Amino acid sequence: RPGISPMAFARHLLASSVFVELADVADQLTAFSEDVKVVPMSPDLASAYKAIEKDLKDAMKDRTRAFRLLGTYLTTLLAYPDRPFDNKPIPDVGTPEELPKDEIYPKEEALLEFVEAELAAKRRVWVFAVYTNTRDVTERLGALLRKRGIKAAILKQDTVEMAERERWIQDQVKRGVEVVISNPELVKTGLDLLAF
Repeated sequence: RPGISPMAFARHLLASSVFVELADVADQLTAFSEDVKVVPMSPDLASAYKAIEKDLKDAMKDRTRAFRLLGTYLTTLLAYPDRPFDNKPIPDVGTPEELPKDEIYPKEEALLEFVEAELAAKRRVWVFAVYTNTRDVTERLGALLRKRGIKAAILKQDTVEMAERERWIQDQVKRGVEVVISNPELVKTGLDLLAF
């Protein structure tokens, strides 16, 4: 607790503490594998991506702006394939090309196909989205899933307090939700996601 003396640990707790690392219990964990599926961009998306990439690289050739633009370069190029619309102008660079919102992009289609296959196998799905604040994609993904007749819910930091998340997840399962979308940071510790 804040204000407690560090000596309390050394004098009273150290002798009755056990320190366990993940390696100590790893043989008891369920096997884990991670598969990467590469999804090529559509021609329009690839063209728009290359254009903003070129504009950013050209702007970064000026050493006085390069350091300032480095973070923008990285976040813009990582996020643009997931959200090639509603992007703000980048100072000294320009505005990324606005692509249609009503189009389903290849990565989204691959996600929808994956979810449909999992649901056909009677498995719920938890979708992790990295862009959940400034470049939020969760509402769009939720809408795309609902258009396919899939019951989807979105877990957001500002709508469900950390202490209430376990109950919220259980309520979603009871309501028949098939897919939950959230940032992975919201569920990284202490939650039971076995239903998904």
